[in-house]
Amino acid sequence: NTTSQINLSELLQKNFGFSTFKGEQEKIIESILSGRDTFVLMPTGGGKSLCYQLPGIISEGTAVIVSPLIALMKNQVDLVRNYNENENVAHFYNSTLNVGQKRAVEQDVKDGKTKLLYIAPETLAKPDNIEFLKSFKISFVAIDEAHCISEWEGKTGIIYVLNRKSAEKIAETLCLNGIKAAPYHAGLEAKLRANTQDQFLNEDIHVIVATVAFGMGIDKPDIRFVIHYNIAKSLENYYQETGRAGRDGLEGNCIAYFNYKDITKVEKMLSDKTVTERERGMLLIDETVAYIESGECRRKFLLNYFGEEYDSKTCTEGKMCDNCAKPKEKVNVTEDISLSLNIINSCIEAHYLPHIMNIALGIKSDGVASYKHDLMPFFGQGKDKNERYWTSVLRTTVIHGLVYREVEEYGTLKLTDKGRAYLIEPFKIEISLNHDYESEGDIVLAGNNNSSMDKELYNILLDIRKIEAKKANKPPYVLIQAPSLEEMCLKYPISEEEFSHITGVTKAMAAKYASAFCPVIKDYVEENDIIRPDDVMVKT
Repeated sequence: NTTSQINLSELLQKNFGFSTFKGEQEKIIESILSGRDTFVLMPTGGGKSLCYQLPGIISEGTAVIVSPLIALMKNQVDLVRNYNENENVAHFYNSTLNVGQKRAVEQDVKDGKTKLLYIAPETLAKPDNIEFLKSFKISFVAIDEAHCISEWEGKTGIIYVLNRKSAEKIAETLCLNGIKAAPYHAGLEAKLRANTQDQFLNEDIHVIVATVAFGMGIDKPDIRFVIHYNIAKSLENYYQETGRAGRDGLEGNCIAYFNYKDITKVEKMLSDKTVTERERGMLLIDETVAYIESGECRRKFLLNYFGEEYDSKTCTEGKMCDNCAKPKEKVNVTEDISLSLNIINSCIEAHYLPHIMNIALGIKSDGVASYKHDLMPFFGQGKDKNERYWTSVLRTTVIHGLVYREVEEYGTLKLTDKGRAYLIEPFKIEISLNHDYESEGDIVLAGNNNSSMDKELYNILLDIRKIEAKKANKPPYVLIQAPSLEEMCLKYPISEEEFSHITGVTKAMAAKYASAFCPVIKDYVEENDIIRPDDVMVKT
């Protein structure tokens, strides 16, 4: 199958209502259509699903999508069906179907009606299912959410907490204050958890208060905020959990509350673990605390942790994270970076950050004394600064790639080649010192919404979407996603033809839903004397 004769942009518009691809989507799709094995690694909300959905729809045969998450399967099937005139274009084939339903799916696939077939990994273990998969032409096989397979496990928002008791208590408090909320944790019966999840997707519940048991497999694109009421157990968890906000490309706010007492709570939770597990767990918490206390760009810190470079200029100009929205005064730490690197380099054995800091401060701790590091020429050369200052400096050496933390040795500090080069030829480094939350006390929420869309109409359209979703027995975001509604509040479509030109809306979707939305938009335009963009004619 060659891609040279295929206009992928036209097919994207026809099948999904979008005029342009996101990021590397087009290259990925070309690779798949060329028959090459393709590994796709994208951030949450980056548009991974479309990379196999579009080639699956336009290729001969049926694409088999292996997904370990049943909830995600159903959501994806609903989304694809919503874009298409053919309700049988996508099916899921898993343990939730009865015999009759399975036979109906099998027949649709054999009849060539189904282009995307979602199956669970365990489905592949049954001989009958293997025979079924052999009975039709498979265009390709895609493995979705591959990182989970080893484990096999609008208004809306998620609040993450450390334990079940907190989930119950906070959900109850929110309900008492008129916010539709529910707890979600492993201690609840499976049926209740599933019902809560469905209510969340259908917007009958606006807030979920959850332990980390919630969120895996939830493909709800219009979650507007994720709050960490307690500290996340690791930056990996934090990254995954915050990644559930704003997956539709619109604004998503991530707010973390921090109290040093949370660290004690985590220590208690680790108390029944082995010594090695406790050390590993506390190292992960230490990394999270370092992120929270940092006065530097949040995105730069987070991406550096995962081995990526990030130019913080984008975040600074957009004032997206709290540190970039309200930057602290910069301090020149060039000489003290050199001192830090010299101390690390002079220690024959690798040591943790507190040990290096004690040497700089001239503190003769038991560890420093036992290694005779108080006899070092660098001992006490930084005693004119405080502990917060040196913590900031030492963490900066990691962010700038001068030092790395050896994970296998539970976070000991070692120089990189870049760090060794810095000792020979230093360059100027200025930083914002770490936050001291016990003395600061104020909270900064970053993010600004300069959208010129009609917010009153937007809320009206949200209500219509919810009504239509209930009629169709589907989650609201499956019908029409939030970016499309926002565009309607700028363009005011009043006919099916105009409705079909909204980004993210196909002709099939317009045929289904224009009659529900357009008359309301038309009345709103007339009542408010609005001049629509399409009403303005420019004479030349």
